[in-house]
Amino acid sequence: MKSWLFATQGKTWEGLSMIPQGLKKLSEGIAMNGTTSSSNPLGSAQREHAGAKTFGKYEYQYHWALCKIFERHAQSQEYVVFVEYHEDVIIGDSLDSTSVKFDFNQVKNYETGKWTLNRILKRKSKQKGEKEPSILGKMMDGVKKKGLYDKLHSLGLVNTSGFDLEQLDKDLELSIICAGDLTPECLQKISDALKAEIGSDEVPKILRFILSDLTSVSFQDASIGRLANLIESKWPDSKYKPQSIYLSLMDDLHRKGMVAFDFSQWEECVQNKGLTSVDVQKVIDLYLQDPSAEADLSLFRSTLEMLSVKLPRRIPLVRAFRRYYQEQKYGRSMPYLNSCKSIGAAIDDVLDGPSADELTENASSFIPAITSALSDSARDAFPDEQTLEAAIIYELSKKL
Repeated sequence: MKSWLFATQGKTWEGLSMIPQGLKKLSEGIAMNGTTSSSNPLGSAQREHAGAKTFGKYEYQYHWALCKIFERHAQSQEYVVFVEYHEDVIIGDSLDSTSVKFDFNQVKNYETGKWTLNRILKRKSKQKGEKEPSILGKMMDGVKKKGLYDKLHSLGLVNTSGFDLEQLDKDLELSIICAGDLTPECLQKISDALKAEIGSDEVPKILRFILSDLTSVSFQDASIGRLANLIESKWPDSKYKPQSIYLSLMDDLHRKGMVAFDFSQWEECVQNKGLTSVDVQKVIDLYLQDPSAEADLSLFRSTLEMLSVKLPRRIPLVRAFRRYYQEQKYGRSMPYLNSCKSIGAAIDDVLDGPSADELTENASSFIPAITSALSDSARDAFPDEQTLEAAIIYELSKKL
């Protein structure tokens, strides 16, 4: 956990440890993302946390997840998507913890030719005669040990180069190869390998080998193109900014992908780790129905320049502004609204004070001056330091 340090008038103030507010106990009732308070069906300890902490290496799987979001949204389905939580990408078909079922997916972006059964089952040797888990064994073992099998629609291995497996009908070019499409000999090889590796010889019917339909290169542009297709099909007469919608959604996925905590409560899990159909619609609505959003962003950027914020710092602040703006427009939680009012009042006090000219020369003096005037509860309403800073700068821009 991190603490914030602000220097104000020669004194040092150490802020509260800022973890996402959803990690604290939530009040009873319906959360802003549409979930209800209940036990988390994915609440067991995760197999690993390393992926969540190094998400920058796995950009492709974030975009693959985003494209799955667009597919579900085009069909007006309810869903929640998790990246780096038990598996690379998990897709849930409901926000109700009692009925939700999941598609678990390992997503690999390798341009090395079609994957054979040998590659899927291969176990590399480690020191002292031990062996690493195979790709398939790792997938199966995690699901089996944690009792998640009954909650799954499918267990998919996704790659960008396809699979060369023994099929019952060799002439079929399948983008999704199911267990039932494989020959008995192929299934027996899988069964024998799993028995030797994890002690279970069951080859689940829900197993899928999936050829990704998202290109392995320029997948960012391809994702934006799919977003544009989604919006034009559902809102054909609208004016919209696909780049702004894409950046907001991708930033949310990245930010939540970095969260490496486990969650016992479903609503906490969804709020802090998942992106839901409700969340996505809020972002789309923001840029479809509110033409002032881009004007406010332009004003925010002008205020960054006025406060002499350097370019490397501007980029994360603009991302944080998008989060703050979205929450301010559509979240409407009382703690958040009260904190926004507190920021506005603190800014008024600074602007009316004798040191206004000095404090507004740059962000390094202005932001700590405002932050130090806020209560602990006002600061706690924001998920991280950058969102609080973006809120302060935006509230200042509204007064210019």
